[in-house]
Parts: sequence; structure tokens; C-alpha cells
Amino acid sequence: MEFEGVDRRPRELERRCRASGSFEDAVAWLRERLRTGDLAPERARLAAWLGHPAAEAVTGMRFGDEPLRRASDVRRAEAALWEGVAVAGAEAAQRALLADARRLQAAARVVLGRGAARDDRRKAAGWLRAAAQVLEAARDLVVAGAATSGPGAPTRADVTLLGLRRPPLRGALDPEGLQAYQDLPAALERLVASFDGPARPWVATRTWWRFRALQQALRVELVPWALGPGDPLRGPELGRGQQPSARLA
Repeated sequence: MEFEGVDRRPRELERRCRASGSFEDAVAWLRERLRTGDLAPERARLAAWLGHPAAEAVTGMRFGDEPLRRASDVRRAEAALWEGVAVAGAEAAQRALLADARRLQAAARVVLGRGAARDDRRKAAGWLRAAAQVLEAARDLVVAGAATSGPGAPTRADVTLLGLRRPPLRGALDPEGLQAYQDLPAALERLVASFDGPARPWVATRTWWRFRALQQALRVELVPWALGPGDPLRGPELGRGQQPSARLA
């Protein structure tokens, strides 16, 4: 039952967008959500910055897609990417840090199946289990909306201990996976530090494929949260985020 005077336009635009899947209908629905206040402008800008086509059209924002030929190009692109996320607020930045750490965690796990010696695999498995506990605690804080440290929050000491326990991997390792394994302690440090202060993780990936992997991880985990109604951090398959559709997510 719908009462007289109720604006039916948002619901109609949503139904049309979901039925057609067209770019034009997605743009119309996002514009209407912004008009009615159902969607915060900073959320729409964040989605656009991370590559959502309809949000790009509505906000006029778009992350550049210039060729990344040199390490300096990658550093500038990554700095710009993080800056755009940080502008969206503390929770967006913390979610981005969590997505980055989870991306590296997944890549580091691959190392265990690619040539690592048996002793190294055993040591690394224990370290990754500890890292997973830190990530789970951080996820709980983000989902609960606790943007500052508090009881049960992961501490700098937790992350320092993880770094000290990082085992050397002596086998013939895949370079991509090994780099991810080496980067994970720093990613955890940035994530935990974000609960004590501004989340502005200035880092340099130096190679274009690592930057693209970061860009994809942020898009998959942050766009559904920014535009709704889904939230990958609350889903049953935590952190494994589905690729957002161009029309809705």
C-alpha cells in the first residue's frame, strides 16, 4: 500500500534499472538517489573514483587511465588513488586498507603452494593464521563503526610481533607472490595504525600490475558498500567480494 503524496519516482527508477540493466537507467536512478538524499554525495564520488561507470557520469569524476610506463607513474597514480579514498572519510579509508591487506593475504597464501620448502610452508602457515586474526579483529571494528581504537582492537604490538615472526622463504618462489608476502606486514601496520589516527596510507607499489591489483581490490570491496545495498564485509564469504555489476553495485 502506498500513501498519497509519497514520491514513487525513486522506486520506479530502481525497478526500471534492475529490469533493464541499462547504463542510462543506472544513471537516472543514481541521480534520483542523490536528489532525495538516499545516497550521500561522497559515496557517489568514491564509487566514481573507483571506476563505477554510472557514478562517473553522475558526478563527473573519473580516475585517470594514463599508461603506467615508469615506476614514478605508478607512484603518482597510487598516491592519487589513496587520496581520493581518504577524502571519502575515515571508514572508507579503513575499508580500503582492509581490502589491500586482504588482497596481499590471499596472494601470500599462493606462495605456500608455489615452490616453498616444507619447513617454510609450516612456518608461513602459522604466521598467516596470526595475520588472519588481526584482519578479523580489524574487520569487526570497521563493521561495528568503531573508527577509533578501543577494547579488543588490534595493537601495534600485535603487528610488530607478526613482522618478527615472518619466516624466510628459501625456495624458488614466484616473485609476485613473494613480494605480496613481504608487503603484508607493512599493510597490517598501516591498517592497525589507522585506528589511532588519519588513515592516509602513502605507499608505492612500483610495478603497474600490483597497482592494478590494488585498484581492483578496492573497487570490489568498496563500491558495493558506497552505493548499497550490499556490504562485502558483512557477507557470508568475507573479503572474497563479488565483482560489482556496472549497473548497480
